[in-house]
Amino acid sequence: MSNQNLPIRIVDGKMTDTLALSDRSWQFADGCFTTIAMRHGQLESWPLHWSRLHHCAQRLALGSFTESELLSDWEKLCQSLAPEVLTKAVVKIVLTRGDGGRGYAPPATAVARRILTVSEFPAHYETWQRDGIAIGRAQLKLGRQPALAGLKTLNRLEQVLLKQELAQQTTMDDLVVVDSDDYIVEATAANLFWRQGDRWYTPALDQAGVAGVAREQLLQVNPQVKIGHYRWQSLQEADEVLVCNALMGLVPVRQLNGKPLPQCRHYPQQLKSQLQL
Repeated sequence: MSNQNLPIRIVDGKMTDTLALSDRSWQFADGCFTTIAMRHGQLESWPLHWSRLHHCAQRLALGSFTESELLSDWEKLCQSLAPEVLTKAVVKIVLTRGDGGRGYAPPATAVARRILTVSEFPAHYETWQRDGIAIGRAQLKLGRQPALAGLKTLNRLEQVLLKQELAQQTTMDDLVVVDSDDYIVEATAANLFWRQGDRWYTPALDQAGVAGVAREQLLQVNPQVKIGHYRWQSLQEADEVLVCNALMGLVPVRQLNGKPLPQCRHYPQQLKSQLQL
């Protein structure tokens, strides 16, 4: 654990812990974000994270910003970090629409506000990678909204409620979430893959959910994975289940709804792994 007080933030290139009361992020969740693993001073999978931010900002029409501005912010932030923090930490990049008035309507012209935060890396993820986790089924269902599906917007109230539901569990490490039409979507903060026999599957995210960077990495290495809309029964018949995100990497599931899975194996290459049959 670092001796440096975390988190540390930079807003539009300036070190600060304050944000304008007029910023539309806290008023309307008007923005998007990505969360990045930082190791030895490097932002892991940066091209994919940049692509995610750029795509989401375009979909939301957040306003102008550039990759060079974000990287310049990052370099400035690095100068304030202790060596042990640079070794391993979490970097969160938030883009907001910036300042606005009381109403929902955005300003006619906007320049995206850039917020970078560095915080400690979750210590339990290495244990999860090694030992696997137990997952159950969430009672809360995600709403279907194709216009926002796949995007990591700042509106995460569904995930807040899911984490509250998870906190009430005594035996589960995570929960699988379905949408309002009962199709499997994801875990509370991770994407989902499973194997049934000689085929791997992952949910389509065109109606709900977040298309994670880790999911994209696994799909690039494993184009044979079937993407589609699947019911809970499909997961119950799985021989092997994995969850993943950019911080936890690839985590095996050892137990589903209190039932041990037929196979729970560790993938040493993590998100570069060829998924085995």
